[in-house]
Amino acid sequence: MLIEHLHIGSPVVRVMAGLLPHLPAPVVFAPSRNSPVPQGCLHLPAADLLVAGAAGPVAPALILVDDIARRTQCDVILVSLREPSHAHAVRFDVVFAGLDRTEHVHDLLLWRMKNRATALVPIGRYGQSVVLGRSGLIPSEPPPYPGPVERMQGVALGTAELRRTLCDEEA
Repeated sequence: MLIEHLHIGSPVVRVMAGLLPHLPAPVVFAPSRNSPVPQGCLHLPAADLLVAGAAGPVAPALILVDDIARRTQCDVILVSLREPSHAHAVRFDVVFAGLDRTEHVHDLLLWRMKNRATALVPIGRYGQSVVLGRSGLIPSEPPPYPGPVERMQGVALGTAELRRTLCDEEA
């Protein structure tokens, strides 16, 4: 199930909105009635990108966003919350819309470094990353960081940013 209403009181919606400074403008918050974009999704038409939020378990939401990616021909970032005891409260999943298929990159963390493009990196040390580029999402086999220290620093900065977003802490 996906979030259908963009209510700022929702932690998932706050994280969705918190991604916007890292993504290309403009943003459509309420799609038109005849749009294939569902209510509750943020649409960034310049990047052919949607940002959606899971309102429950991730697995059913991934099935829904795969279908949405196919129908809209837009890439989708799915935002969800992990169990409270997890070290990284927010999970990101990406569905890339292809001409005849979709590709998924699962279980990602926000990675930030000063003077570097923001990225979503795998929770493990290996796997595909997704760079939040100026024109949209860019799949990246090599990580956006040169080594484990920079990975750890970037994940720590991303986690701190998300914590501020979730808790409304002052920066």
